[in-house]
Amino acid sequence: MACLLSRRGRGITLLPPPPPLLLQDGVGAVAVRGWYWYRPRHMTTVLLLVDGRPQDKHSQHPQLLPIVHAASRGILHTGAQVRLFGLADSADSRAALANAEIRELPGDTDELAEICTDLDAVMLCGATIRGAMTGTVFQALERLASLPGTGPLVGKVGSVFTCTTGNGVGGHEAALSAVHSSLLSCGALVCGVLPSSQLQILHAATPLGVVLSPGAGKEQHDAACAAAAQQGQHVADVAAKLKLASVVANLRS
Repeated sequence: MACLLSRRGRGITLLPPPPPLLLQDGVGAVAVRGWYWYRPRHMTTVLLLVDGRPQDKHSQHPQLLPIVHAASRGILHTGAQVRLFGLADSADSRAALANAEIRELPGDTDELAEICTDLDAVMLCGATIRGAMTGTVFQALERLASLPGTGPLVGKVGSVFTCTTGNGVGGHEAALSAVHSSLLSCGALVCGVLPSSQLQILHAATPLGVVLSPGAGKEQHDAACAAAAQQGQHVADVAAKLKLASVVANLRS
């Protein structure tokens, strides 16, 4: 993604991108005869955190893995980059993350701060059990909010999706709303799911975030994955617009 920014007095004009040969990745904002070509190496960076809880004792992978992969495809489709890490609070969760080749979110503060460098958005993926999101999601948010400085989530896009698990049904909207409240308390801008045909198909459809219902059938599974891809793309698009707006504001100052 690239755009041409013109600074004339205090006004900024957005024009179509230049021919590919005029720019190389990572040049940033460069002044050429009063015009500003802007093309960052990665327009957005999305941190994707997934709970490693397996569906049952016979499963070897996180039960949320299908919609995590779908959301990643949606993010990558926009040209953004994904930083994927797992969340675990048990040996089974760590084993499932290892089988899926997903690295667990490091506990070292300095390493975590480095991961969050130039962070533009965060997507959280945790299971809903009897109307409550797994504790690993809130623990991860608390760790991110506790990093030195103003916090990596202030002014960034935050989003969440989940799956229902256990013997009980329902409660997923309450769980998603609770995570939204936590994101807002961290200074994030909450982003949900855009209206689509996939949401009309899903039994547990909600604009708060995609909900995967294990065992609901192939149609429901495919619709949830398609909606997760759209949610990932929407989050990356919104984060990209916010980042571009920040560049425009800096040029105007």
